[in-house]
Amino acid sequence: MGGQGIIMRKVSVDKTLNQLKIFLKGSVVICLLYIINGWFIQKNLTLKAVGALAPMYLVLLVGFLILMRWKKHGRNEVLLQDIYDNFQISRFEEVKKLDQQLIQQIKKARKFVSNNGQVVGTTDFLLTDFRDGQFQLLPTKAITDIQLTREESQSMITINLDSKVYRLFIKKDKEAKELLDAVKTHYSL
Repeated sequence: MGGQGIIMRKVSVDKTLNQLKIFLKGSVVICLLYIINGWFIQKNLTLKAVGALAPMYLVLLVGFLILMRWKKHGRNEVLLQDIYDNFQISRFEEVKKLDQQLIQQIKKARKFVSNNGQVVGTTDFLLTDFRDGQFQLLPTKAITDIQLTREESQSMITINLDSKVYRLFIKKDKEAKELLDAVKTHYSL
């Protein structure tokens, strides 16, 4: 995972899925080597053995194709599309540059950290990384309004951008109020 950064970890396929993809590629190579060795080198592979191996090879191939399709059309596209829209970028390489800029600002120019370290504000970014898997990166220059409301048993912070509205749910009212105050103070809202 080294060198991946914050955004890249969130928008790339899960480590387990990557490991499974590597396993499937390796299994396909092993099956092919077994068939080549048995037929051409050892010359002791029977049609019955190949017939037993064929379903396994087919399952591996279908599994690999499903994983590639899942990676291409997976749940990460919504997150990437939000980043593309919010930051007016069009290529994945620009997301990598954005990620490097975010890391530099978190290390050197962090303005505030709130909600037990789950919300970080820098000069250009408002990063929310909640434990329930919710991840949002918002450009601070596009924030037009922020409000705190109460919905059921949680506080809800509504962040209005130029083009979209984001809602963050925080369990404790005190932490939500601190986050609201920090955003309003540091971004002149």
